[in-house]
Amino acid sequence: VDNKPTVIMAGSLSWPPFRESMAEYLEFYNRYKDKLNIFIVYISEAHFVEENGYGWAIGYNYRIPQHKTLEERIVRAKQLRDEFAINIPMFIDNMGHSFNLEYGAWPDMLYYITNNKVVFFGELEEGGIRRETFSSKLERMMNNNQIWKKDIIILTVL
Repeated sequence: VDNKPTVIMAGSLSWPPFRESMAEYLEFYNRYKDKLNIFIVYISEAHFVEENGYGWAIGYNYRIPQHKTLEERIVRAKQLRDEFAINIPMFIDNMGHSFNLEYGAWPDMLYYITNNKVVFFGELEEGGIRRETFSSKLERMMNNNQIWKKDIIILTVL
């Protein structure tokens, strides 16, 4: 990663808001990939369903068990990539969930990092809803010059 600001999108296949945001994330990536480092981190499943039925599947009838190995997580990340024709570089959180634990990424999140500081992150409202995608909110802030300024920490609740 060079000195450009970085945008990290984190989520998993079983979380409907992450899937539903993917078209806008892809548009955002294609618009800003020359100005920003942009990538996805695939994390643990938000709504897993184990073979014994334990869990909570919501949306699109995904019945995905929680990953027990890195290989299983990679399979699901590839499924997300293929299903949505994702051309955004993708990384996989390790099985110790280091990224998720460090950044609080579950069930999904978007971060804007510059000068080694997180200056924006999206949050879900109570009840797990959001009024706009994280990338839409970030882009609006970028267009209003609220986010390009150095050393300003902006923590926004959507």
